[in-house]
Amino acid sequence: MFELYIDYRAPSQEWLFLGYGWGVRDVRGPFLSTPEAEIVLYNWALSPNLVSTLTLSFSLALRAQMNAVLVKARGDFGRTQCIVPKPGKSTMTIPSLLSNTRSGPTIIKLSSVFHLDEQIATLAGTTDIVAIDELRLMR
Repeated sequence: MFELYIDYRAPSQEWLFLGYGWGVRDVRGPFLSTPEAEIVLYNWALSPNLVSTLTLSFSLALRAQMNAVLVKARGDFGRTQCIVPKPGKSTMTIPSLLSNTRSGPTIIKLSSVFHLDEQIATLAGTTDIVAIDELRLMR
């Protein structure tokens, strides 16, 4: 069994696997700061033979003007989503990830939305409200 755990919350300054689209608004840690952000899983972290499960943990900033946000993920695995409430935490699980040594790292695109079609980041005062708290990769 292989398990990799990363806690992105302060005082940690960890940025492993965080691609573009992440920013730091305050001492809290990384926030989704663009309409779409990336999690980049390098080939050394995934196996080409044994499936891995990725679990992401999110929270919504107390300064957010809404009570909940939908976080959507897409990639080679397909699509998934979770609702991130305020206050509280939400977990997104992405199963069956494999390394693809021919195409480079596995990239997961994340976006936050109010409902199925409207991106939050296009509205005033809604950037930097969804924080990534933890990442857990297991196989």
